[in-house]
Amino acid sequence: MEFQGGGNLYQMLKNDPNNAAFSPSRAINLIHGIASGLEMLHSMNIVHRDIAARNILVRARDIINQF
Repeated sequence: MEFQGGGNLYQMLKNDPNNAAFSPSRAINLIHGIASGLEMLHSMNIVHRDIAARNILVRARDIINQF
């Protein structure tokens, strides 16, 4: 897996307690990325058993990766 310089979603939320950096469009993009990742896993008959903010890695420009 390549380096994820953006950290994880939990860190992003924790470091921005007022959610000032999360506009509605940014939140929608993040949710869409998460849902797309889960859809890909499910299409390969893989079930992600620990969906949590700490397991959602975010690169620059809010590209989502899960582990």
